Amino acid sequence: MDYSFFDSLIDGVFIIDQEKNIIYCNEAAATLTHSSVKRLTKLQNIKISSVISVSEIDYFISEDGTTGKDSPAPVQEMDMFVLKENSSLKVQLSVQPFEDPEGNDRWAVMIHDVTLEERLHTKYQGELEQKEDMIAELKDARAQLVQYSKNLEAMVEERTKQVKKANKMLQAIMNSLGQGFLVFDSSGVCGDIYTEACKKILETSPKNKNIADILHLSVGDRE
Repeated sequence: MDYSFFDSLIDGVFIIDQEKNIIYCNEAAATLTHSSVKRLTKLQNIKISSVISVSEIDYFISEDGTTGKDSPAPVQEMDMFVLKENSSLKVQLSVQPFEDPEGNDRWAVMIHDVTLEERLHTKYQGELEQKEDMIAELKDARAQLVQYSKNLEAMVEERTKQVKKANKMLQAIMNSLGQGFLVFDSSGVCGDIYTEACKKILETSPKNKNIADILHLSVGDRE
């Protein structure tokens, strides 16, 4: 199965098999573990427990853990230890079991590094109070985020067929993150692919509704 639709996610994603060997990871996951995608996936039988360990040892990614093996383990904040660097991070981690199109049991491990967010927030808040040039850096970061958003929209449109094929698996993974995610066509009409979080955020079901109406856009903003 092609897991490349995870490549551009900001959060780290590992896909492991029944023996807890890593069969896929995105660049964000490799960066978190101070390794490379090639090393973690091209070499055979690299167990995820030989790369990272977590304070919640009952989680499936631990050597003897089972939480998340048979049913989804929701997002939980915990300490994660990167064994290669002997360093500790504070992360939000979830485990999502699924079956790939070939019928193989697989598990998606989603990791969000909240340590980095806290450090960046403290760093930028302090420097903004002292240096005006930090504002320019933040504007640049915002421009990059806008560009990333455009690229993500293009990727979603390009891979709609693939996403539909794996819709059941993707829906479960996205819902476990608690983030709003929806898809609309070239005329602005939302389809039936959206997370439960959208109903709460938008206060309505987006299915078969125009994105401009859902967001309550003005006439000028609609264009």
